[in-house]
Amino acid sequence: MAHSDSSAAFPTENPDHFGTPESGPVPVGRGHPRSEPRKRGDQEVSLAWDGADYPRVREGNYKAACVATQGPQFCRGYQRHSLRLEFALLDDGTLVSMFLNMGKSGKVPGSRSRFFKVWSMANGQQPRKGQEMTMDTFTEPGLIYTISVADCRTGVDQMVKAEALVYSRVTDVLRVERR
Repeated sequence: MAHSDSSAAFPTENPDHFGTPESGPVPVGRGHPRSEPRKRGDQEVSLAWDGADYPRVREGNYKAACVATQGPQFCRGYQRHSLRLEFALLDDGTLVSMFLNMGKSGKVPGSRSRFFKVWSMANGQQPRKGQEMTMDTFTEPGLIYTISVADCRTGVDQMVKAEALVYSRVTDVLRVERR
């Protein structure tokens, strides 16, 4: 492939490009203003992860309590709504997540969905026609879930993840007991 002239790729007449007519285009990367750490005054701005923790535990079945829900919210990567259930393992309190597909419309998924199955198990019965399927049902005190946990080894693109990015997730709810 022939090397193209950079002035053709970055026309200097365009005031929105990175260079000036005198200096020519500024290459993106090292030394480019957008690649340098952002600063506020004389201090460098630090970045802190504020999302959920996704730890790794040994694969298998566990007893757990559902302690929180997140969503449903739209996930751009999957082009659908998703609900995250957060479970605390009764053995040691480690938090693991289950992700439920809520469909593209944001409406209640059908009776064959994993959401419907898990919600019905937590509720103790299927919903009656017109019954609101609230997220509080999952976190009701006294519910003990038997869950199956496995590693999530592929990403949204179905490509294998780097080992550092692998985390444990709940793949199935096997049973729900009321205490």
